[in-house]
Amino acid sequence: MGHELAYFEQAKARWGFPLSQICYSAAYLGTEPLPLPAFDGALRPLDRTWAPWILRHYSHAFGGLPYMEEAVRRGVLGAFPTGSNQPAGFVGFHEEGSIGMLEVLPAWRRRGLGELLLRAAVNRALERGALPFAQVIEDNAPSLALQQKAGLTLSGTRMFWLMRE
Repeated sequence: MGHELAYFEQAKARWGFPLSQICYSAAYLGTEPLPLPAFDGALRPLDRTWAPWILRHYSHAFGGLPYMEEAVRRGVLGAFPTGSNQPAGFVGFHEEGSIGMLEVLPAWRRRGLGELLLRAAVNRALERGALPFAQVIEDNAPSLALQQKAGLTLSGTRMFWLMRE
């Protein structure tokens, strides 16, 4: 991970990383929990049995099943609409502590579930005594707008990730 884009190409070439992402950082700088939008359903933690399902439904999945099992251990919330036994969306935490894995299934989009899940994750980070933060791929305009709508502050600069797999 790097914070100076001037070193991006040099680092990528020097260490031979085949994959990369350039991101904006977002953080909730407040101390009070965020109010949650109304939702006809329940937010529930997902256990390890949900890891294969998360892997199948997460549009940016990486790391395979072991990564998803670890993500569940760190804490993944599912938004279960009333009467449904499957989540309409979910959010979790990546291994460095950032909020991520925010996914709303296509049939449930444009109903405010993304904001609900993001705000719930912010509140969970606050409960843990952590700074709620996220990293959003630079061209993901809907996610960047969601971060701001939910009350997070976007960085003015970008950072990068270099990855082997």
